Amino acid sequence: MRCGAFVLLFLILLSSASSVTAQDDNFSNQELELDWEYDFGETYISTKPLIENETLFIRTSTSTSSSAGIYAFDLDGELMWSKSNINSTFNDMSPIIYVEQGQGDCG
Repeated sequence: MRCGAFVLLFLILLSSASSVTAQDDNFSNQELELDWEYDFGETYISTKPLIENETLFIRTSTSTSSSAGIYAFDLDGELMWSKSNINSTFNDMSPIIYVEQGQGDCG
């Protein structure tokens, strides 16, 4: 769905703008450019994206028969991996956290 792509675009633009300081007199919002986008289909981004170890993690949910899931992108927008959750309750809203392999309750 286009809503997911729009939200991702907004987050990317927002993160780009956050690195600009008040001392940048020549900066304007018109100078921002879309670096990349991804079409999540009939799903939407359901939680705040997480950036860890130069990887962007996105969690999606759905209100249709499509599977919700989690996606990992490098900072250039290349999909590294994704995992669907066929057991999703359609509107999962739990935040995602990053845990190193071998750490945490799940191993």
